Amino acid sequence: MAPKFEDSSRLPKQFVISRQIPEAYSDWKTRRLNDWTVAASAEVPIVALCAVDGVPSGYLIGWAINDGALLADGTDLYLEPDKQAAFYDRLCGRYILLYRNDGATYARTDAGGLLPLVYCPQSNTAASTPTALLPWQNLEINSPVSKAFNIPPRHGWYPFGLTPFVGVTRLLPNHSLCLESWQTERFWPRPQDIDAMAPAAADAEKIAIEIAKKTQKNVAAIIAAGRGIAHLTAGFDSRMVVAATKPYLADCTFETVQAPNNDKSLDSDMAAMISAKLGLRHEFIEFIETPPAEIDAWLTRTGYCVYDHVTGLAATAERYDRQYHALTGTCGEVGRAYYWGDGIETSPVISVETLLLRLGIPETEETIAAANQWTQGLPVQGGSLFWDLAYIEQRLGCWAGPSVFGHNVSFPSLSPFNCHEIYRLMLSLPEEYRASQQFSRDFIGYLWPELLNFPFNRAVGLSKLKYMRSEIPAILPDRLVSILKRIRKKLKSRI
Repeated sequence: MAPKFEDSSRLPKQFVISRQIPEAYSDWKTRRLNDWTVAASAEVPIVALCAVDGVPSGYLIGWAINDGALLADGTDLYLEPDKQAAFYDRLCGRYILLYRNDGATYARTDAGGLLPLVYCPQSNTAASTPTALLPWQNLEINSPVSKAFNIPPRHGWYPFGLTPFVGVTRLLPNHSLCLESWQTERFWPRPQDIDAMAPAAADAEKIAIEIAKKTQKNVAAIIAAGRGIAHLTAGFDSRMVVAATKPYLADCTFETVQAPNNDKSLDSDMAAMISAKLGLRHEFIEFIETPPAEIDAWLTRTGYCVYDHVTGLAATAERYDRQYHALTGTCGEVGRAYYWGDGIETSPVISVETLLLRLGIPETEETIAAANQWTQGLPVQGGSLFWDLAYIEQRLGCWAGPSVFGHNVSFPSLSPFNCHEIYRLMLSLPEEYRASQQFSRDFIGYLWPELLNFPFNRAVGLSKLKYMRSEIPAILPDRLVSILKRIRKKLKSRI
């Protein structure tokens, strides 16, 4: 199904970049960069990047954190040429970087593509979603790709820059897009970067503490610009974010979405225990069933590029809209070896079939071709870095990114981990240190050690009997758990 464009007010958090902006976006704010115009919904900040002469040489579109500050709309930043690389490296948040270089105009996403960008050379336009492209041209469904993914009713997302529409491509993280030629190029990592990225056998805990400090600085920036709203669950990533909020608890509220019908869940039980023992200001959020019409609207806002359990939270998110950014643990998994398991991270060469299986992607002529194109552009063909880049560029850039537009709210969640500098530090950690989750424990132990007194993704005492689904993987050998997960993904990819 193709989305329908009704009016720009139905596209919160979205933007377009083109030489000519149609009447449909006449109520959006605009900025010019040479002969290109950026138009964005009112709530989207646009920050000017200025040379020493004060003339804008680029823009940050979206929510960017720089050196402990969440940048406000209308900010002008003056960058000295020799400091630009370091500036881009430490930026955190959800944003598009639009800039001029050697007479051409380029676009990049943030480190994980959490504010995504799609582009259509035929209409000479880039935008937040395929839906936002509709005022320029109708979208033709790419039938082979669309049928393979069958979104909806099948849960899934389009990897490797694919979208369900002919001529519309997603820009992947770590790639720059030239708007004049519509060609992309990987800027990181390149072959010459690999040696410097080799996992350090030195003081892993010292690196974990450095990551914790940088993450906490980003958390502080978000809270200082408004207030702290953080999810509290039984998992690692949300716990890491909670640990970073410790100095700012007076300005923080923690929340947990209850299971449908207010049934008990491991997340709600653990959240109640943690908040009671540590004195957190905590609220349970009632799960609201999302009606079919709102699911259709969610899919339209995302351009029918993703559909999963997050879609079902649309009504809940709108009912409990806090009118500010929630702190999310998304991206913390970069440091936790998300796609590793059963030794696959040690294999020097990974086949496309293995890649698709591990990502849970249908194996078709189109996905094989797209996967081949992506792997051929990598500086490695296997090993742990291969899977880490798959997580950043595919899982984050093609799933977490497009999802941001689904909920009908004005403020996106922000991840304090989503930063090139932090990712590089995570990837420099020893492999066993990451795979054993010791990184997460040391991160939390430095910021708020009392949080380590509560188990991760496991119940306590007799409550374990209620949550055998989480207990069984904890007692099985890691290799067997990996095999079972692989079988499950293979079955899901065929549904």
